[in-house]
Amino acid sequence: MNKIYALKYCYITNTVKVVSELARRVCKGSTRRGKRLSVLTSLALSALLPTVAGASTVGGNNPYQTYRDFAENKGQFQAGATNIPIFNNKGELVGHLDKAPMVDFSSVNVSSNPGVATLINPQYIASVKHNKGYQSVSFGDGQNSYHIVDRNEHSSSDLHTPRLDKLVTEVAPATVTSSSTADILNPSKYSAFYRAGSGSQYIQDSQGKRHWVTGGYGYLTGGILPTSFFYHGSDGIQLYMGGNIHDHSILPSFGEAGDSGSPLFGWNTAKGQWELVGVYSGVGGGTNLIYSLIPQSFLSQIYSEDNDAPVFFNASSGAPLQWKFDSSTGTGSLKQGSDEYAMHGQKGSDLNAGKNLTFLGHNGQIDLENSVTQGAGSLTFTDDYTVTTSNGSTWTGAGIIVDKDASVNWQVNGVKGDNLHKIGEGTLVVQGTGVNEGGLKVGDGTVVLNQQADSSGHVQAFSSVNIASGRPTVVLADNQQVNPDNISWGYRGGVLDVNGNDLTFHKLNAADYGATLGNSSDKTANITLDYQTRPANVKVNEWSSSNRGTVGSLYIYNNPYTHTVDYFILKTSSYGWFPTGQVSNEHWEYVGHDQNSAQALLANRINNKGYLYHGKLLGNINFSNKATPGTTGALVMDGSANMSGTFTQENGRLTIQGHPVIHASTSQSIANTVSSLGDNSVLTQPTSFTQDDWENRTFSFGSLVLKDTDFGLGRNATLNTTIQADNSSVTLGDSRVFIDKKDGQGTAFTLEEGTSVATKDADKSVFNGTVNLDNQSVLNINEIFNGGIQANNSTVNISSDSAVLENSTLTSTALNLNKGANVLASQSFVSDGPVNISDATLSLNSRPDEVSHTLLPVYDYAGSWNLKGDDARLNVGPYSMLSGNINVQDKGTVTLGGEGELSPDLTLQNQMLYSLFNGYRNTWSGSLNAPDATVSMTDTQWSMNGNSTAGNMKLNRTIVGFNGGTSSFTTLTTDNLDAVQSAFVMRTDLNKADKLVINKSATGHDNSIWVNFLKKPSDKDTLDIPLVSAPEATADNLFRASTRVVGFSDVTPTLSVRKEDGKKEWVLDGYQVARNDGQGKAAATFMHISYNN
Repeated sequence: MNKIYALKYCYITNTVKVVSELARRVCKGSTRRGKRLSVLTSLALSALLPTVAGASTVGGNNPYQTYRDFAENKGQFQAGATNIPIFNNKGELVGHLDKAPMVDFSSVNVSSNPGVATLINPQYIASVKHNKGYQSVSFGDGQNSYHIVDRNEHSSSDLHTPRLDKLVTEVAPATVTSSSTADILNPSKYSAFYRAGSGSQYIQDSQGKRHWVTGGYGYLTGGILPTSFFYHGSDGIQLYMGGNIHDHSILPSFGEAGDSGSPLFGWNTAKGQWELVGVYSGVGGGTNLIYSLIPQSFLSQIYSEDNDAPVFFNASSGAPLQWKFDSSTGTGSLKQGSDEYAMHGQKGSDLNAGKNLTFLGHNGQIDLENSVTQGAGSLTFTDDYTVTTSNGSTWTGAGIIVDKDASVNWQVNGVKGDNLHKIGEGTLVVQGTGVNEGGLKVGDGTVVLNQQADSSGHVQAFSSVNIASGRPTVVLADNQQVNPDNISWGYRGGVLDVNGNDLTFHKLNAADYGATLGNSSDKTANITLDYQTRPANVKVNEWSSSNRGTVGSLYIYNNPYTHTVDYFILKTSSYGWFPTGQVSNEHWEYVGHDQNSAQALLANRINNKGYLYHGKLLGNINFSNKATPGTTGALVMDGSANMSGTFTQENGRLTIQGHPVIHASTSQSIANTVSSLGDNSVLTQPTSFTQDDWENRTFSFGSLVLKDTDFGLGRNATLNTTIQADNSSVTLGDSRVFIDKKDGQGTAFTLEEGTSVATKDADKSVFNGTVNLDNQSVLNINEIFNGGIQANNSTVNISSDSAVLENSTLTSTALNLNKGANVLASQSFVSDGPVNISDATLSLNSRPDEVSHTLLPVYDYAGSWNLKGDDARLNVGPYSMLSGNINVQDKGTVTLGGEGELSPDLTLQNQMLYSLFNGYRNTWSGSLNAPDATVSMTDTQWSMNGNSTAGNMKLNRTIVGFNGGTSSFTTLTTDNLDAVQSAFVMRTDLNKADKLVINKSATGHDNSIWVNFLKKPSDKDTLDIPLVSAPEATADNLFRASTRVVGFSDVTPTLSVRKEDGKKEWVLDGYQVARNDGQGKAAATFMHISYNN
C-alpha cells in the first residue's frame, strides 16, 4: 500500500487534500507568505483538520507488552474478560478495566498492514479513503486473504467501505453503531473507548519525551481512550490528548501516522455491547485524535448498490426457478413461469460486477441450466430451498448465506481452485454427485456433507474443508465425503461431527482450542491418528536453480566426480552447490549413499519431533494413536476432551497438559529497543516455559489405555478416567511440558520440550479415577490425585502433597512415598509389598462424609510400613483396621486413633468389616520397630505379634495384646511411656512371660495388667515373674492388676512392686480366684482381644 496517508490543508487552493502522510509538501506554489499564513491559520484549523501525523504512541509507565497483548486480545486481554487489572512497570496496580468486558478485536485486519480496516459486514470493511494502496485484508490468525473488489469511497468524508471478493468465514463482523453523534459523545451512554493500530511506534516516558521504536505496519498496539470526545465537523469526532499521554488514561494509546483506518470501539451501556464508532483519520494540531464516523445511510446505500432484486419462489407454480447465465456478458436470469429476475455475475475479470441475490419463498427449487460465475456476488436463502442441476453445471461466487431455521439442499458442485464460503445460522446440505473439486470454508451454521456417488462410485463433497470462527458445525454423512487430512480448523475453529463414522487422520490441522473433533451419534466412531512419517513417504528432491528449499528436506546428488549417488539434508532455506567429497557444510548435511537409509533417518527425525493437537475431543468416540516402537516423539494434547470411549496410545510418548496463555510476540530487535529504555517486558515468542499464566484444561475419557508408553499429565490439566497401563510409565504431575513456538499463528506448529512446575495449587495437575498397572509399569504421582490404584508387578511412587487414595490393591508392587508427600488412604488399602514412607506423611483414614461428617470403617494391610527420616509420618485414623509391621528408621511419628464418629448408615459389607473391630475404634496387628520414633495410640486394640520397640510411646485408652503364638514370648521396649487408662495383656507359662520394658520414664494413670495363664497354676506354685520394668522413680500405682473371667470364676493376678538395680519391677507372684455369678463384666474388653484362655 502507499506508505502512510493523511488529510492536509492546502493554503494556496484553500482545500483539503489526501496525501501521503510522509509527504514533506502539501501543495505546489507555496510561498514564504503562504508559510507565514499557514502558521497562523493552523492554530485555528487544528481542532478541525487533520495534519501530518506523528506516531502510534503509548505510555512508557506501563510495560510495552501490555499494549501488545491488549491490541491482539492476548494475555489477560481475551475477548470478554472483565475487571482486568493494569499494572505499571513497577508492578504496582494502577487500576482495572471495569467499565466493560474486553472488546473483541478479531474483526480488525491482521498480518499485512494490521489495523488498517475492520470487518463491518461479512463482505465489507471500513477504513479511511485516503488509504489508497492496500488491496487485501486478513483476519484472525492471518492464515487467509480477502481481496478488495470495490473501494466504495464516501463523497465527502474520509471514509470508505471496500467490498471483498468472498464472504469472510474466519470472524464475525463488528457492530457499527447506529447512535447519534450526541449519544456517542455522552459518557453515560458510551462509557469506554478502546483502540488498536499499527502506526509508527513511539513510547512516551513520564517526562513527556518520545522514544522511537519502529516504523509503521509491523504490529498492533492498543489502549484506552478517555470519554471526553467532542465534535469534528458533521462527520467526525475528536479527542484532545495534549500534554503528557499518561494524564489521559491508565493505558494510554495515541494513534497517529500509519494508524489511518484503525478502529475506535465504544461500549454502548444501554445495549451492553461494543460498537465500531469510527475509523482513525488523522491528528489535529498534534494533540487531537480525529475519527471519521460511519453513517448507516451510507452503508445502506453501498449494500443496496451491490444487490440485485430479490427472487421469489412461487410454490404454486409447480416448476423450479430456471437459472440461465451467459458468461460472456456476465448476465443471467432466473425464470419461473412468467416471472423473471435478472442477475449479474462476473464480467470478464471484474468480480465486482457480480451482485448479491436473496431468495424468498418456502420450499424453493432452483435448477442451474448453465454454470454460474457470480464473481463477488453472494446467495442468501431466507427459507428452505433445493438447488440442483441436471447437466453438471457449477456455481462460484462470494458464498452462501443461509438464514436461521432455513435449510438449503445444495446439489451443485464447485470448481477446482475455488472455495465455497458458507455463513449464516441455517443449514446447508451438500448433496451433489460425484467428485467436487472445489473446497469449502464454513464460518457459521451447519453444513451436512452428503455427496452422492457417481456411476463409477466416485464421491467427494469437497477437496478441502476449513472450519473457522467458532460458530459452525460440519456433519459427515459417511467417511467418504472428504479426505480427513484435508480438513482444517482455522481461527477459533468449530465442530467436525463425524456422525458415527470411522476416520483415520494423518494430521489434525487445528489452529487453536476452538477446534472440536466430535461425534453426536449413538454409534461409536473410531478415530485413528497416524501422524508418523513412513520412510517411503519422504520426498527426495533434486537441486534447483532457484537455490531455495525447505529446511530438513532430503536431496539427491548424482556426483560426477566420485561417480556415486549422494544424499543430503538441507540445513538452510537457501543453498549453493552440493559438496563433492561426501562431507557436510553450512548448507548441507551429508547422509550417505543409500536412499532407504537416508529416508529412514529423516523420517525418524520428523517423528521424534512429535505432534500437537490444540483442540477438543468430544462425544461418543474411541481415539487411537499407535506409534512405531522406539519412537521418542510425543503426541501432545493441550486442548481438552469429554469423550465416552477409550483413548489408546501404543509406544512413544503421550503428554496431556494445560495450555500456556498466548501473548503477542514481537521481533528481538524491537525487544532490544524497548529494553534499552528500561522495559524488559517484550516477548519474542507467543509462549514460554518461564511464564506463570496457563489455561486450565480438562480431559475426560471412558478409559485411557497405555501400552509401552511414556505418559505424562502436565500442569494445569485435569484428567478424569480409568488408566490401563501395560509396561508403561505414568507420571501424574509431569514437569515435562511442551510449547508451540507458532501458537496462535495458524495450523502449523513448532513443538519445543522443556520443564515448567506449578507453584500454585490452582495450576497443578489433577487426576480423578483409577489407575490399573501391570507388567512392570511405573506410576509417579507428583500432584493432585484422587482415585484408586490396582497394581500388579509394578511400582508406585508418590511425591504429591495432595494425594487421596481410594480402594487400592497392590500385588508384588512397592509403594514409595517420597520426601514431602502427603497421602490420605480414604478407603481400604491392601498390599503384599512394602509401603515406604521417606520424610512423607501417610494417613490411613476414611474421608468424612460431606453431609454427616461421619466415617466408614476401612481395612489397611501392607507387607510392612517403613518410615525413614525424621519427618516421616504414619497417621492411622479412627475406625481403621491396620495390619502389618511398622518399622521407623529415624525420629518419625506413628499415630493411631483420633477424633471422628462412625457413620450410622453402613452398608452390609461395612457392617461385616466393623464387626471385626471387637468394639474398638481402631485395631492393629503387627510388630513395631521404632527405637527413635514417637508412637501414639488412642482407643486402639494392638495385637503385638513380635518384639517391639519405641523411642516414645503414648497410650490413651489402648489395649496392648502381647501375641507371639503359644510358645514364644515377646517384649515391648520403650524409652518413655505415657499411658492413661490403658491395658497390657501378657501371657505366662508360669516360668516366663511377656514383658514391658521402660528405659527412661513412665507416666500416666489408671493402667491395667491382665495376665493370660497359658498353663493353669496350682495352689503349690510359687510365682516370681517380672512383667514390667521401669525407672525407679515410677509411681507404684501406674499399673494395677485386673480381673478377668474364666468360666464362672473371677481370676485376679497378684502383683508386687520391687526395686532392683535402679529399676522398679511389677512382678507376678500369684493369683486369686473368686466365684462369679455370671454377671461380671470386668474382663469384657479383655475377651475382645480374642486370646485363648
